[in-house]
Amino acid sequence: MSPRTTGQTPLTRERIVQAALDIVDREGLEGLSMRRLGAELGVDASTIYYHVPNKSALYDLVMDAVLSAMSETWYAETVAPRERALAGARAFRDALLAHPRALPLVAGRPLRTEVSLRPAELLLGTLAEAGLSYPQALAAVNGISHYVVGAALSYAAHLADVEYHEDLEEGELSALPEDRFPHIRAALAEGRLMEPAQEIDAGLEALVDGFLARSATAAGRRTETGRP
Repeated sequence: MSPRTTGQTPLTRERIVQAALDIVDREGLEGLSMRRLGAELGVDASTIYYHVPNKSALYDLVMDAVLSAMSETWYAETVAPRERALAGARAFRDALLAHPRALPLVAGRPLRTEVSLRPAELLLGTLAEAGLSYPQALAAVNGISHYVVGAALSYAAHLADVEYHEDLEEGELSALPEDRFPHIRAALAEGRLMEPAQEIDAGLEALVDGFLARSATAAGRRTETGRP
């Protein structure tokens, strides 16, 4: 029997992945099943297995689709490593925030495809070029990735419930007793807090600068001791 009915739009891996991502965008990861995906595509769920062997492979493909939006335009060898690393981290952030309901998938799944590993490869090379050893650079890549994913999850939650966060800021926080929370009260009195995107950027700069500073410190120590 043919895996598709004559007259239907041909079923391709690309169509399957896009439909799966559409479901995740609307309903979250818990809404994605092979049966639900088949209904979305107008085919029997068994037909999908001609193109995708199992649900684990489907998850990999969906994650690739999310990360594929992180084009390599941020990577330019003429740009200083610090700015290049920040540009890569921001591109990662933007790719995740474009599909906030797919964030649990990215947060809980290891990178193991060429599409998902390519940004890590470029960032690793950038940090090595900045003077980090490969163990240091790997730690930096992991640290930046964990920070961006965590910050994106927090930001996505903020976007999903803006009214709650505004009520919390204007109500409960301003009512905190001043004798026990003088610094929070003082910070609120100086004006509104940073926007979430600004907070993510501030954290990214501190994180990247911290890793690069450790590299510079280690290089200085090697120079002082005469070690290569």
